[in-house]
Amino acid sequence: MQVSVESRFRASLSGLNLDRPGLLALDTSTDRATVVLWRFDGACFEAPPGVSRQHGRGLVGAVRDLILEAGLKPADLAAIGVGLGPGSFTGLRIGITAAKTLAYAVGCKLAGFDSLEAIALGAAETADRVAAVGDAQRGDLFVADFLRGLEWTRLGPTRLERVDSWPASLEPGTCVIGPDLGRAEPSWPDGIIRVNEYPKGANLLALTCERIEAGEFLDPWFVEPSYVRRSAAEEKAWPTA
Repeated sequence: MQVSVESRFRASLSGLNLDRPGLLALDTSTDRATVVLWRFDGACFEAPPGVSRQHGRGLVGAVRDLILEAGLKPADLAAIGVGLGPGSFTGLRIGITAAKTLAYAVGCKLAGFDSLEAIALGAAETADRVAAVGDAQRGDLFVADFLRGLEWTRLGPTRLERVDSWPASLEPGTCVIGPDLGRAEPSWPDGIIRVNEYPKGANLLALTCERIEAGEFLDPWFVEPSYVRRSAAEEKAWPTA
C-alpha cells in the first residue's frame, strides 16, 4: 500500500546514484517483517504485515511485490537499509541475507541500522525517556534506552534484562515500547507508559537515510547481525565461553 513520507529524507541522499530512483528498507528482527520502498519522486510503499514468524517463506516475495507496485525494477534501487538486530536469530539471518544478496546482485549501496532504535522512534513525541524492548526468549528482554531532548540520545549499549525484575527499576514516566509486550507480561510499576509497537516503515527509512548521510555503508560480504547474546545451543555447548 502507498504511504506518505516526509520530504526531509531527500536531503540525506548525497553519495547515491540518483539515476536509480528507489530506496528499500527492511527489518526482520521481530516476528513480523517490515518492508518499505521509497521512490525519489516522493511516493512510498509499505508491504502489509506478513504472517508471524514466516520470514523465510514470505520476505523475498514481499520485496518483489513492493518493487513491482512502485513500478520499479531491482536495478532501480540506489540503496538498501536493513535492521541488524538484536532480535530473532533466524529472522535476522533471513533479512540480512536477503538485503546483502540483493545489494550485491544489483550493485547498490547497503546500510545497516539498530532494530531497537527503529522501534524506539515509534514512541510519541511527548515521551522524553524511552526504553525499546525486544523478546530475547528464556525470560529475558533486549533493552535499549533513549532520551529525547534537542537531539535523540542513546543511553548506553543494548543489554539483556530479566522480564520479571527489570520493570521495577524504571523511572516513572518512562515509555516502554516494543512488539507484543503482553506476551511476557511482568508486573509494571505505576507511571510506566507501555506501547505495543513494531518497527514502522517510515522510521526504517529515516535511519537508513541517516546512515547514508553519514557515509556509513556496509560491505555485503562482511555484514553480521547484532545478536547481543549467544543462542541457546551455543550456551549449552560452551557454557563458560
